[in-house]
Amino acid sequence: MPESSVREQWALLGTEGAPSSMQDDAVKRVASRFDVSTSAMWYRLYSFSLVPTKPDPAS
Repeated sequence: MPESSVREQWALLGTEGAPSSMQDDAVKRVASRFDVSTSAMWYRLYSFSLVPTKPDPAS
């Protein structure tokens, strides 16, 4: 998942500053676009500082 592509898709969803419930849905949508698991996408977004919290390993 190239950083520039992930950032582009995340920006298209307009999730910056959105409530966490909207971010959860957005992570699922972006993960689907890259055909990866939600947890893999959450880690990627966190590594780029696009989500404020670490992924929940239980999910």
